[in-house]
Amino acid sequence: MKSFGQLISEQPVHDKLDQLTHNIPLSKKRLKQMAQPSSLSLKFDFDSWQGYHPPSNSSKVVFDEIQYLIGLQEFRDQWETDMRMHDTKVMKAFRNYVDKHDLEVDLDRIKDISDQADTIILSLKRFYNRPRPKVLADKLDIGFSFFPLKTAETPSYPSGHATHGRLVAKLVADEVPFKHRADILRLGDDIGEGRMVAGAHYPSDTEFGHRLGDELYRLSTELQEPELTLETLEESIEYDNSDMNLFAVKVADDIDNQIGSVNAEISKDDRSGKSNSKKIGVQAVLPANKRIAFTGYANDIIKSDEDLEQVKVASGRMQKDFAFRHKDIDKYVYVNTRPDGKLGGGSKADPNELMTACLCTLSSVPKVETIEDLDALIEKVKGIASSGKVVGYKAVEVEALEKDYGNLCQAISAAEVIIKNGGGSANKVYLTGQAWDNDVKGFQMNRYGMKDFNSSDFIIRKGNNHIGISLKKKKSATTGDPTLINKSFRSLLNGSQFNKVRDDLDTAAGVFYVKVVRLAQRFQKMKPNIAVDSDGNKWLNQTMLDKLTPSGKGINNKNWGDFVRNLPNDLVNYQLKKSKSLFKPMADVIINNADLFADQLIKLIIKADLKELQKVNFDFALVTGLGRYLPSKGPVIESGEYNSIDIMTTKVNDLLKTGKPSMKLNERKTQAFDRGATAAMLHLNLNIGSTPICDITLRYKGNFSGAPSFLATFSKEFKQALK
Repeated sequence: MKSFGQLISEQPVHDKLDQLTHNIPLSKKRLKQMAQPSSLSLKFDFDSWQGYHPPSNSSKVVFDEIQYLIGLQEFRDQWETDMRMHDTKVMKAFRNYVDKHDLEVDLDRIKDISDQADTIILSLKRFYNRPRPKVLADKLDIGFSFFPLKTAETPSYPSGHATHGRLVAKLVADEVPFKHRADILRLGDDIGEGRMVAGAHYPSDTEFGHRLGDELYRLSTELQEPELTLETLEESIEYDNSDMNLFAVKVADDIDNQIGSVNAEISKDDRSGKSNSKKIGVQAVLPANKRIAFTGYANDIIKSDEDLEQVKVASGRMQKDFAFRHKDIDKYVYVNTRPDGKLGGGSKADPNELMTACLCTLSSVPKVETIEDLDALIEKVKGIASSGKVVGYKAVEVEALEKDYGNLCQAISAAEVIIKNGGGSANKVYLTGQAWDNDVKGFQMNRYGMKDFNSSDFIIRKGNNHIGISLKKKKSATTGDPTLINKSFRSLLNGSQFNKVRDDLDTAAGVFYVKVVRLAQRFQKMKPNIAVDSDGNKWLNQTMLDKLTPSGKGINNKNWGDFVRNLPNDLVNYQLKKSKSLFKPMADVIINNADLFADQLIKLIIKADLKELQKVNFDFALVTGLGRYLPSKGPVIESGEYNSIDIMTTKVNDLLKTGKPSMKLNERKTQAFDRGATAAMLHLNLNIGSTPICDITLRYKGNFSGAPSFLATFSKEFKQALK
């Protein structure tokens, strides 16, 4: 028998080359940089970025890359000064340029963002572990010289200097006059180019670094905040002028609040032709595959509300839009539902529910290990869908099945745990996302102001028994849990006991937003070229400015909503993270009425009322599928989570014997009104006795003229108790 060493020595040359990696471990300094947490790394999708592998060492592409680098060596003399400076001081080149042209740029802020990128760059370098060009050239016996550098001890892919150069250049370019932009961007690219001249990086390292720099720039701009200070202003309370547009948005928002399983962002539709002398245009932005269901629920709500009258919508739009007339206004309101753009370029649906539903018709899920196995299972899902065993899906969901391996891994995880708990070999499965089939419509339930209290995404029928599945998904057990509810703060304030609370909150909201709008007015007057949105439109148009008046007295604590909807989210969020944030009176209301809020939230989250349906052979479960597809590893499928209504209610009843429900501010989290707050939200704990049940956050969905929403996930203590 040959030894392992003999087998290795007899491998083909290309196999040996492809196994060659960077053989120098990261230094303690680099490991410390990589472990440094940052807001940028929290937003970065590491799993996705581990799927862009460099060309194999034995490929002709890499051989040509090395030859290209050899050709660049003749330029080292003219690049030497820049290469030495960029080696350890990437920011210096930009600082020199800014100083030379006397430009105002916040380089300290930009350096902080650039430093945050180190965690991401080093993590990817260690993951790919690509050898430097000199190491591979020596193995190929190609003459290759390397310019001495101090920072080329890490793996080659991606190029950190190319990443930093692109990221910093784009951030600096945003702050300089337009005539300097091209020079700044060229300077950023030169930093990556110089590393190739030095022989430190392949062209593919640099290309990947540029792509990564572009992504980090995109993420960093989402984290930026306008540097504004909320000034103390003299308030002048004026009477309400009855803004019809704002009222229309509020009514549509109230309809949205009654639909718990679909979360829409409601705002005035300012597109041309959407409003006229007879109608007010409102838009509802939500997942594309939920638009028909949302419209159906909305129409049911309109029909049951004595203050509203349904208005006919054109046949081509009647499944996705709805319209109504309110008894107190002359114009009717037309609500146009729009997709939120989170469906893979706007054309693909999310097929996860269809995949899981189809797999539940099987007695067991076939084992998958390769991409060929996944493709075969997708074909099987298509066959089940076309067989008639699954109803309620659309053709676009079938089209979206193709090559969607990530969703399929999560669907396998969910289906396996459903089958394990008796939900396999289904006679039929009813998807409810578009509409509830007549066979299962009797299981719908209206509770606590929610038309769709039964939040089943699909219903499994086995003989005379039915199981409703509320389906969630995530990539792994260590990633954040999906939300259980997304419920408007104001929608929980039902009942006469909340009358004073509602009035106090309305007054607090008015005082706060009047200040924000007046601040925006002053800032726009001082810096009109900055106070614009991404399309170049002013925050406050001339109509708004005329309505405000130069002194700002045209806004009051009743009509502020019509002004706020035009302001950029970053500006409002920045003011919500101050000591006088609107979240402070909201927190006071919650804590002062903790028992009422806690009781209501437990009912909404646990859905104990659904146990009533067990009398008619209907059961219910919360299911989460855990899985992902990694090009480097293949399918990664973890055990799904299954929490039946019986398990959840039994555990809650046991805990109620130990104490009452309560709400408390999470003392381990920074609240929006605390010094140093980085996020405009409240963090709360929902407890029963001394046991945390849910982690709750309160934040805006995007429409600041409405109310913020409660988002809830099970606490780790309660999840453990359910096992």
